[in-house]
Amino acid sequence: MDLAQILQSVLTIAVAVFGFFFKKLFDQLEEGARRMTKMEKEISRQKQQADDLDGRLDRIEAKLDRLLERD
Repeated sequence: MDLAQILQSVLTIAVAVFGFFFKKLFDQLEEGARRMTKMEKEISRQKQQADDLDGRLDRIEAKLDRLLERD
């Protein structure tokens, strides 16, 4: 093997290793983005439930106030 073939082999291996690590990093970033989206949806759902509960409690409070005003 001459020097050009050795350099080509080393460069090929380096590019393959770099590509492997780049793919792993990209996959981890994608997984993180999916998890963040899932968490954002869950937080949004919980906030909506809390808002709905506040609305129900406000309506109940208003009805109780009307009942107490009658007496």
